[in-house]
Amino acid sequence: MGNMTPEHNQLMLEAKINAIPRAEVISKALLTFGRVQRGQIEKRLLEMPGTCKIGYLTAMDGNSKAAAIKAFCLECVGWNRVHVKACTALACPLYSHRPFTGDSDE
Repeated sequence: MGNMTPEHNQLMLEAKINAIPRAEVISKALLTFGRVQRGQIEKRLLEMPGTCKIGYLTAMDGNSKAAAIKAFCLECVGWNRVHVKACTALACPLYSHRPFTGDSDE
């Protein structure tokens, strides 16, 4: 997971700052993964809304624990931020770390 290149990190930054089309960023980011891992990631990307894809790839690069927690929680509740905030899985180890619960909408 933590094997992302500086080029990938730059692509992610450019996407956020310059609003590069998501499809282009995603296709370039996927090149940094191995073939088997890329296949699994591509399948998962097809199952999520477009608004979650950049955050998911940010989580996959292994450099952001917050992005990983956010992606995990979103996937757990079907990619719906409202459901993450209303989560009732008190026994989940990530419950106290879940996003979208404070004043800022992470």
